[in-house]
Amino acid sequence: MKRQLSALKNFISAGFTEFDDPVLRYFGVSLALTHLLSVVFYLNTEALELVGSSLPVCWPFLPNCFLGSPWSANFFYTYLFVYGVVAAASGYLFVTHRLRAAWSLSFLALILKAAISIKDYRLMGNYHYMIYSVHFLFLFYPRKRIVIPMMIVAIYLAAGTLKFNFEWLSGAALLIEPMAKGWLLVAMCSYVVLLEMIFSLGLLSRNKRILLFALVQFFIFHIFSYGQVGFFYPCVMFCLLSIFYLPLIMRVEGFLPSRRLLLGAIAPIAVFTFAQAAPLFFRGDSSLTGQGRIFSLNMFDARTACVISEIARFDKASVETNPVFKYMRIRCDPVAVIGLERSKCEAYKRLPGFQDLDIYMNSKKHSGEARPMLRIENFCRQKLEFNIWKNNDFIL
Repeated sequence: MKRQLSALKNFISAGFTEFDDPVLRYFGVSLALTHLLSVVFYLNTEALELVGSSLPVCWPFLPNCFLGSPWSANFFYTYLFVYGVVAAASGYLFVTHRLRAAWSLSFLALILKAAISIKDYRLMGNYHYMIYSVHFLFLFYPRKRIVIPMMIVAIYLAAGTLKFNFEWLSGAALLIEPMAKGWLLVAMCSYVVLLEMIFSLGLLSRNKRILLFALVQFFIFHIFSYGQVGFFYPCVMFCLLSIFYLPLIMRVEGFLPSRRLLLGAIAPIAVFTFAQAAPLFFRGDSSLTGQGRIFSLNMFDARTACVISEIARFDKASVETNPVFKYMRIRCDPVAVIGLERSKCEAYKRLPGFQDLDIYMNSKKHSGEARPMLRIENFCRQKLEFNIWKNNDFIL
């Protein structure tokens, strides 16, 4: 055990010495900025409502999260203030070359962000997934100037592969109806696939003209994406893309890996690639079943619609409600339904005469027909949990 811990310490130490590189120090500032943007994001969304909910939607790996205490408004705002101060301080310390303190506060900022995310499944999102992936590599993995650019390109490639479907190419998957119509809309959606699958490779080019061309394309794309997804995702990507444009600004070498260094950077990219393939190991359409999607990106892979019916049975009556999730990505996700209903079981048990819950859900893609997805009677008695490692038999 001591040998393994020593090897891990040496591995992290090898990466720590790389912070003498000014590009990485200023990239640390960019990561600090993603956390400050996260603070603004949480303040401008329903995050307070979610972390303070007495009926949280539990993550599958924390199925009994409803046993924890909801956060009060005062606690939440204080928490965000501390989180923001920690993130800002880490950026300042990277600039002033106080690396140990900068690393420690950067790590703390990542933990503080994760603590918010795990409060409720509805706080998940691709933009957070990207921050976690890149920031973790920045803190703990050596060969950062190689592995971080490769990870960002891998993220674009993974997003591109999800768009090879009618839902995206027709524009049906878009959250807000665009002004463009017909062939122009199809051309624009097709161009995004080309951008993510082909032009993203230009970010790794040694030719500065090709690199600049790719960067400009992505900047334009992310500016236009504001109309669909709001400010947070484009701003996060502008920060993460700084690993490519900081060398240009500082007039130092950019992405120039040797074959030996490339081999050392393959492991995290391989893990990321395997995670993106996780939905393929489960039965059914993952955009409807939700199986395997907790491991992977899910950028506009489908626009789903559903009707969820919850029947609470009491001694003398039954009450039917139709839960509706506000967030497009999870509004028809069985993970979210199971997480919410587990919380409701705990709440309903305190009501006199409560017997059990019956759950029904029909789902469809925008371009398809609705079909049964969940038919679960006596949900509370069964104490069902969503299993992230294998097929869930209760999904039809």
